Amino acid sequence: MKDKEKTVAIIARLPKIWDDELKKIARAEFRTKASLIRAAIWDYLKDKVIT
Repeated sequence: MKDKEKTVAIIARLPKIWDDELKKIARAEFRTKASLIRAAIWDYLKDKVIT
């Protein structure tokens, strides 16, 4: 009986766990994209300024 209750509790929490994971993934992807964009802009500006 205890195992079944535990399983039900975990399933009840899944949407929140899933939501938290999705937020973490989205943040990580955003950070990666932001740093890539920053690097691209930096390279572009460096080329313009130096040459």
